[in-house]
Amino acid sequence: MHKLTAAAAVTAAASLGVMGIAYAASEDGNGAGGNRVLHLTVRQTQDAEIGTPNADSVLGLRFVGAHDVFDGARLVGHLGRSCEAVEDLDEEGLRSQCLFTLALEDGMITAQALPTFTEDGLSDFDAAVTGGTGAYRHARGVVAVDPVTQTEARVTVDLR
Repeated sequence: MHKLTAAAAVTAAASLGVMGIAYAASEDGNGAGGNRVLHLTVRQTQDAEIGTPNADSVLGLRFVGAHDVFDGARLVGHLGRSCEAVEDLDEEGLRSQCLFTLALEDGMITAQALPTFTEDGLSDFDAAVTGGTGAYRHARGVVAVDPVTQTEARVTVDLR
């Protein structure tokens, strides 16, 4: 994959608003062992690319954005993300380190991932929940991200 094409693919995929965590669109309740599974929709509201890719490297290129988090049609929170290109995979795409913070009424959840972007965009990926505040102060678990469109994703948060 050409370096500038890879950067363009990352820009498009990062702008999807698919990188994220979110509050529950519905809550499965407490499962065995106290798990709490949240289902949601995230939609991109703002996106920016910081830095300029060149023919030799796209490493260090940053993609930041804001997203609204919905429970059906009801806005329940906001998400911020920052991704930085950390590995050029040549024809296979570009790997980025991504950090996410989700602000909800009763606290925040943070997560991080190392997804791969290709010319075809972003595939489903998982992010590790790294912590939180308020009701989520002991949060751990996994966030599964399923891109739906260029600006929307379904996200399942499995808190343990």
